[in-house]
Amino acid sequence: MSDTVWGLYPWFEENGRHLVHSDDYEAIKALFPYGKVFESVGVEGEYLKLQYGSQIYRVMPELFRPVPAPVRRFGEVVSAKKGGELISVAIRDIMWHFKEERPYFFVTAGNKRLSKRYWAEDFIESPH
Repeated sequence: MSDTVWGLYPWFEENGRHLVHSDDYEAIKALFPYGKVFESVGVEGEYLKLQYGSQIYRVMPELFRPVPAPVRRFGEVVSAKKGGELISVAIRDIMWHFKEERPYFFVTAGNKRLSKRYWAEDFIESPH
């Protein structure tokens, strides 16, 4: 993948508002970041800038835990099997499986969010 650092930010509201930039507090609270895999995209003052999908959140770095980079990125279009047929899907969520210690993915097919959890090996190829 790239030299980008990916990781978890297991923040809960009980951890305190001081860990999240005041302008990003409501957005990260609504996201419920526990278990989501973020891309670290820089630093702003004392805050670490974490991206999830198209949104960037500024957080204090002490809770950040690096994990291996996922094999797919947000919005990437790939092929996967669904009910025996090959469909084109886009990555919409990258989550962390704590027991397996690896990422898994949720996808959309067209405008429909699929509920199945996909692993890296479930993606066949890029449909290009």
